Amino acid sequence: MSEQHYSSSPVVSNGPSGPTWLLVLAGDADPEFADEMETAFARAERESAGLLFTVDVGALRFCDSALLNLLLITARRRTVVLAGENAFMQRMLEVTGVGGAFTVVSDADAARRLAAGPRDGGESVTGV
Repeated sequence: MSEQHYSSSPVVSNGPSGPTWLLVLAGDADPEFADEMETAFARAERESAGLLFTVDVGALRFCDSALLNLLLITARRRTVVLAGENAFMQRMLEVTGVGGAFTVVSDADAARRLAAGPRDGGESVTGV
């Protein structure tokens, strides 16, 4: 059995989802898609005011420093939530020491709950 190589864009969807702006990435986010990912992040920055910016990495198989750089640049300007259990991404954050720059949740539903605010009077995370 040969290893499958994804040759399609890693950007699956990019738009509002309840109280979040959800950018879903899947497959391989390698250098050939850097421009497309930059465009997706730029659109999110322009159109997501007031929404919690969430990047779903649950189905991401590979990414290089280009995606990590986009995530870090965005995290300097606003809260970035990484959604989806992904051992590869978790390891990359640990090795690079930048995991603290992001809020990490189990999935997009958890990000929507986080953005909607707490039910017990505690603090919520804001997208602005």
